[in-house]
Amino acid sequence: MDTYLLVDIGATYTRLAYGWEEKRTPVIKGLEKHETPDDPDRLAGLITRYAERVGSYRTVSIASIGPLDVWKGWILETPNRKLGPYPLKPVLEETLGATVFILNDCQAAVWGEYWYGRNRGTRNMVYITFSTGIGAGVLVDGRLLFGRNGNAHEVGHIVLDYKSDIKCGCGGRGHWEAFTGGGNIPQATRILLEDYNGPQTVFYNKLLAGSFTVKELFEESENGDPAARHVVNRILQVSAAGIASVIAAYDPEIVVLGGTVFHKGLSRYTDELKRTVDSYSLFKGVVIEASSFPGVEPLVGALAVAAHPPIYT
Repeated sequence: MDTYLLVDIGATYTRLAYGWEEKRTPVIKGLEKHETPDDPDRLAGLITRYAERVGSYRTVSIASIGPLDVWKGWILETPNRKLGPYPLKPVLEETLGATVFILNDCQAAVWGEYWYGRNRGTRNMVYITFSTGIGAGVLVDGRLLFGRNGNAHEVGHIVLDYKSDIKCGCGGRGHWEAFTGGGNIPQATRILLEDYNGPQTVFYNKLLAGSFTVKELFEESENGDPAARHVVNRILQVSAAGIASVIAAYDPEIVVLGGTVFHKGLSRYTDELKRTVDSYSLFKGVVIEASSFPGVEPLVGALAVAAHPPIYT
């Protein structure tokens, strides 16, 4: 039984684990969570030290925020955590003396759903993460989409409001991620509140100031605060428009949703989100559901990449 070293590099946290495949079931062990370093050399050191503790493994499989150059194994200029340009794959291969795979975290996640998820074997599927940023992994006719550098999935940078002054972390304006990425929601609320005519509650003033957490926003909405509910409604509309755009582009059978912002907030409104997607979408009735592996989607995907390398390798 082959053991693999698994890495999930996120904009906020990096998760490390090891695991193997057992009767088409992913087994994840030794999970550690660390704040993602700002210095890519420190990130490589974090992975190296964990690998030394694990000791024996066949390959290292990394699911990372992008954009990436998957052919060279470089992390490029990531908008939500400044890690690149940095040759992570070459550095680790030289340091560890092992084969290293690196894919975008959402590409890895959809590959994990394909091999291990409740809809395993579905040949046309999209995985979308709602986390610090917005991203997607796309499977068409059973093949992962890569593109020129392996970035044919940066759907968070779809322009949903060409008149918007809200800047995304990448510097562009009006991007989906600028409105509903977890790192951008606090700055977007003043725009999302422009058509709000309800009472100016205490939390309304926190929303205008951007002095709240995404967790607080969803909690206050659940508790009945009208300003919070208004913002959540706008986030649902923007998210539905983004999902409908993805459906129009890739014609999937299933859209799988994951990521911290989804699991801790948006998942409470999944039925409402589905109805709104259908109101925007050319293709009605596409299955939309939560991921099979909440919280560890990229790690399970990294395992699938190691055990069943996609064609880019």
